[in-house]
Amino acid sequence: MDELDNYLLAVIAAFPLKRKSAFLFAVVTGKRTGQAVQDSHLFDVTPLFGCVPMLKQTNFDARLERLRKKRIAYDCRRWRWIA
Repeated sequence: MDELDNYLLAVIAAFPLKRKSAFLFAVVTGKRTGQAVQDSHLFDVTPLFGCVPMLKQTNFDARLERLRKKRIAYDCRRWRWIA
């Protein structure tokens, strides 16, 4: 695991509700969708919002899948909420 993996885990853990990967990608890259901005403020995640704006969707998806395959996704109870 590297810093990006740790950052992704922090973003996922910050939201107490089930989140789809598209929503998480919007938060990570700072896409200003209404839901991403609103929930970032609501759950006090604004310091994590948009920290990796140049991350490509394919790289993001590959990272999530790699974390799932390593079963890190299932060791953290909040990871089960990724749809």
